Amino acid sequence: MEGKKQACAGCGYSGENMKVAMEHSPFVGNHKFVVCPKCLATTDFEFAGTYCNAPLVAILEMSPLDAQAALIRGAYAIIHGYEQQIQTSDRPEEKLRARRLIQDQWRLINTDYAPKYRKMLVEADIAMPTDISQILV
Repeated sequence: MEGKKQACAGCGYSGENMKVAMEHSPFVGNHKFVVCPKCLATTDFEFAGTYCNAPLVAILEMSPLDAQAALIRGAYAIIHGYEQQIQTSDRPEEKLRARRLIQDQWRLINTDYAPKYRKMLVEADIAMPTDISQILV
């Protein structure tokens, strides 16, 4: 982020303490961009003209352990969003698509994110946070 200051993907702010982040959304794929501290806590914003409601899943300045935890939390937030879509939609094809995407997120959690995260916790001799243990039940 040297040279010209980049504007926050969430609000357009271009001041201090900007963070490079990565978002994964099944609609727009993976993107690296900049966010301000205020927008780090939000999950809804415009990115490159496309509305995204997927959470930030990896702040690149995070430790590998924290980034892996963020992947789990982010995937679970995506699942929750699709569950809401199933409840509110009256379109069968939209519900079917949401169910498939939920399965994809659970597969990512159970076969990729959780095993790596558990291994990192054991290596660091750290207890699993309550919210993640509830997700991984």
